[in-house]
Amino acid sequence: MVVELRRMLAVALLVVIAPVAATAGTEARLGLFDVANGALVWSLAIPEKGRVTLTYEHSLYRVEQAEIYVAEAGGLRLVEMRFGSYDALAYYDPDGELRAMRRPDGWRLTIDSATPIRPSPFRVGYRTDHRLEVAGTQIHVSDFIASGLLARLMPLPRPSASAESERRAGAAQ
Repeated sequence: MVVELRRMLAVALLVVIAPVAATAGTEARLGLFDVANGALVWSLAIPEKGRVTLTYEHSLYRVEQAEIYVAEAGGLRLVEMRFGSYDALAYYDPDGELRAMRRPDGWRLTIDSATPIRPSPFRVGYRTDHRLEVAGTQIHVSDFIASGLLARLMPLPRPSASAESERRAGAAQ
C-alpha cells in the first residue's frame, strides 16, 4: 500500500518534471533499473564528475555503509566506500591490506584505481533501506523496486546532437 502510494506520487512528480526535462540538453543521466524485467524505473540528470551515493545498512553488522561513485564519460567509477564500523570494513578486507581512514562516524576507504569499479546489481532489502543521492536529490530504491528484487544503477546513453535536434523539432510541431 505504502509502496503503491509512493509510486503514484513519483509518477505525479514526473508528470510535472517531464516538460522541463524535455527542454534539457544532452546531459548525462543516471538510470535505476529493475533487473527482473529490464525496466527503467527512475532517472535523473547527473553532471560530469558529479557524485552518486548509494547508502544502505550492512546486512551482517547492521551499520550504515555507503558507496560513492563519480560520473565519468561512459559510466560511473567507485571512488570511496564508507563503513559504520571496523568490523564492516574488515568483512571486505580481512587481511587489512587496504588503507582505510578512521572517521568520527566510522571508516572511509578511498578507491584510487586505474581500473574502474562499476556498480553491480544489488538486491533491494526487506529490512535494509537503500537510498540513492544524486546532485542533492535523494530517493529510496524501495519506492521503485519491490523488496527482494535486483536493482542496477547504470548511466543512460547520451542522445546524439542530431537525435536531440530531431526530438526538439518534432516537439515544436
